[in-house]
Amino acid sequence: MQNLARKFLFLVLGALLTASPGFAIAQADDTPSPSDFNLPQIGEAGADSLTPAQEYQAGVQIMDELHRGGAILEDPLIHEYIDNLGHDLSSHSDNPTLHFEYFVLNDPTINAITLPGGFIGANSGMILATDNEDELAGVLAHETAHVTQRHIARSIEDQKNHSLLDLATILGAVLVAARTADPNVAMGALATAEGSIIQHQINFTRSQEEEADRVGLQTLARAGFQPQGMVEFFAKMQQNSSLNGYDQIPEFLMDHPLDLTRMTYLKERAESMHVPPRPDSRSYAIMKARLRVLESDNPQRTRDYFLAGIKTDHGWNQDAMRYGLSLIDTQLNRDAEAISLMRELESTYDDVIAFRIGLAEAQMAAGDTSEAIATYNKAMQLFPGNRPVALSYAGDLIDAGKAQQAIPLLLGLRQVSSDGDAEALRLLAKAYDKTGDVADSHFYMSRYYTMNGLDDQALEQLRIALAVPEISEFQRQRYEARMARVKAKVIAEHKEHPNNKQP
Repeated sequence: MQNLARKFLFLVLGALLTASPGFAIAQADDTPSPSDFNLPQIGEAGADSLTPAQEYQAGVQIMDELHRGGAILEDPLIHEYIDNLGHDLSSHSDNPTLHFEYFVLNDPTINAITLPGGFIGANSGMILATDNEDELAGVLAHETAHVTQRHIARSIEDQKNHSLLDLATILGAVLVAARTADPNVAMGALATAEGSIIQHQINFTRSQEEEADRVGLQTLARAGFQPQGMVEFFAKMQQNSSLNGYDQIPEFLMDHPLDLTRMTYLKERAESMHVPPRPDSRSYAIMKARLRVLESDNPQRTRDYFLAGIKTDHGWNQDAMRYGLSLIDTQLNRDAEAISLMRELESTYDDVIAFRIGLAEAQMAAGDTSEAIATYNKAMQLFPGNRPVALSYAGDLIDAGKAQQAIPLLLGLRQVSSDGDAEALRLLAKAYDKTGDVADSHFYMSRYYTMNGLDDQALEQLRIALAVPEISEFQRQRYEARMARVKAKVIAEHKEHPNNKQP
């Protein structure tokens, strides 16, 4: 049921921004309105433009719903890798000052999406389908170009008769279907959407796809990746489509249709761009192995895959296969083998953070809490302030009933002091709740919501925190000061956008 709802959500999100003026999802009388989801006010009826601020606000709301629905892979190591790779590209783009955020979706299909506000998602299935880092960078560069060229806003501007408020209404209906536990409701919504969208209506127009190709190839070359990576991945998708027939066309081609003219241009343009080849980063092979384990629905078959890879691969790729084998052995409760293999990798490559985290995770899973803490502490000494280490360590401490020890770890992250780490703030809220400090738990959830642009929810969390009996005077002053700042922010935004409701 969850997969159906998630598929529906992605399907409709992919078509929202190009829906025809008459497109609408019929809502029953008891269907919640967009306001029930605290959706952003992204425009008035009849509006014909979308400001960057409105676009970002819409993207933040969609991201929050994806987080809540479990659609986003919440793994610190994989998130850091994909976000670093994406920002390596965006820093070489035509407009590097725009907001960019890259993430991985828990979805085995081969696809990638661009949401309003510079949020770019790569499906786990797409990452695993790439054969090298140039191919992965090629897909991300294409999606990054959709952001720099502001294709979402331009698509809406091209539809003068389409109300931006209708977009929020459609999104509200989508989220109803995504959240419902009733398969009949979800199936009905899916049928309605498919009938209205007509053959998986694509995200962007053909001209915008071609522009994203051209601009994306330039970004790849500037960042030092082979432009042929984009061509090779697109060609691979096209070949798979021709071999498997229409019913098995990759979703990537549904949303990014290719024709002979477009492929010919891509090949010719890429061949004219001479970029010195460079090997894949070590992180690419490691993260693919980690992702394969996290997304596995058959651990034993995944273990066989890694065993076969160890026999056929060489050098670093072989060690990445060993890393994956240790991770899957941890899942299969083969604790001694997992710890032994990860300890060997960790001692051979003392600069690879993933191996140190993997060793600590294996020790924790085996019940060797003291050994795991020692491994984490050593990693923290070698890599002070490292986000994946701190988040993995804190999460394991909380799960092991040692939430009090997790709090200083999280507070020590530089991003937390500037409200710049949603996952750390979420873990802080969880840690304080486990220690019985309910008020501070709500306080950090308010910071989490503020970071995600959800000021109404942030204010509600602060009201709950202030209502907790016996809070200290310091806590009261702290909560009231933050509430005043959030309210001032909302009032300032209301002056800029009068249709937004005030707190």
